[in-house]
Amino acid sequence: MENLEDYLNPQRVLIYNNNNKEEILRLLVKTFIHTHVFNDETILLNSILEREKIISTGIGIGFAVPHTRIEGVKKPALSIAKCDPPLEYTSIDNQPVHTIVMFVMPPGSHKKYLRILSYVVIVIKSDNFNMQIPLCHTCQEIYDLFKYSFRAIREKQADKNFK
Repeated sequence: MENLEDYLNPQRVLIYNNNNKEEILRLLVKTFIHTHVFNDETILLNSILEREKIISTGIGIGFAVPHTRIEGVKKPALSIAKCDPPLEYTSIDNQPVHTIVMFVMPPGSHKKYLRILSYVVIVIKSDNFNMQIPLCHTCQEIYDLFKYSFRAIREKQADKNFK
């Protein structure tokens, strides 16, 4: 079973204090470049923006999950941004976004992508996460909250599999 540390590290967590969707997506893409997940910022950003043109990845209740599968990514990776103030994002519920979780995945990783996405969605929809994320004031606090929440969901899922 996966650990969050396999996909996210504290260097890919941001706190964003502006209201520009393309800018925050660019900043999240840069985290993948700086941590050697991918080597071309322009190609990765264009892939994310093309995906956004198909349909917004703002999933509602203050969250967005922009993502892409792209050649050159060796393993799945995540980055997170807390947007304070919340960001206009064209979400399905027309509400601003306070948390963005970006995914980059290698091609052919559909099953792994769906598994990670399901954990992420369960985490971000959990009452604990929703109540705690506004109280996080540092990138490390956000990372720790996500890690704790991810682990709790994973363990709960493992318990269900053994019953």
